[in-house]
Amino acid sequence: MANLSSRLRKLDEALLDLPSDHAMGLSEFDGFCAGLLVCPDLITPAEWLERVWGEEEDSEPPFDDLADARKLIAMLTDHYNDVAMTLHRRQGDYAAIYDVDVRHDETLWEIWVGGFTAAIELRPESWTVMARDFDEDTAAAFSCMVALIEIARGESDFPAKTIEEMTQSAPGLIPGLVETLYDARLALDQGPLATPVVGPVSRGKTGRNEPCPCGSGKKYKKCCGLN
Repeated sequence: MANLSSRLRKLDEALLDLPSDHAMGLSEFDGFCAGLLVCPDLITPAEWLERVWGEEEDSEPPFDDLADARKLIAMLTDHYNDVAMTLHRRQGDYAAIYDVDVRHDETLWEIWVGGFTAAIELRPESWTVMARDFDEDTAAAFSCMVALIEIARGESDFPAKTIEEMTQSAPGLIPGLVETLYDARLALDQGPLATPVVGPVSRGKTGRNEPCPCGSGKKYKKCCGLN
């Protein structure tokens, strides 16, 4: 990731500073954003944020300072919005962010795919419904993405030669697959999902231990009270 903008470098550093061993890195989060944006259902930050910092459900977020929490959440939502706007332009300029093993000059696309997979796993039943209406091109794109997920997990039944070929071509294939799936998402009756994430709407003062007014079911302090 040598060509990152200064903003992405700051996000990368902030993610690396998270204490959980299960926190996402930048490449994984980038794949996660893509998966969220092509998902048939809208998934709110109240649900997906805790996946990013790797905490167990309903556990306290890993922040000692509220200002630090707000800063990271702002950086995360900024990147989500950047990905959303790039896909929504539909100009073929989406680019995935990959980690690189400089020792072997190897693109570690599997990390990005891990983030994409985490997003799919938030709404697996919705993907099952959406897949029924795929046209030929979209079905092929989805099948290819599933094949890459299985390869990344070491679960593929393909011959070794096919796995090697797909491993080599994956970094170049992934952006086009994401764009095709996003186009399918736009074709759904409920319209585009590329709506920028914004802060919670003011609804009057809410107690930290009261239910969050966004409807997530979480306490305010563990949801919009962070932002």
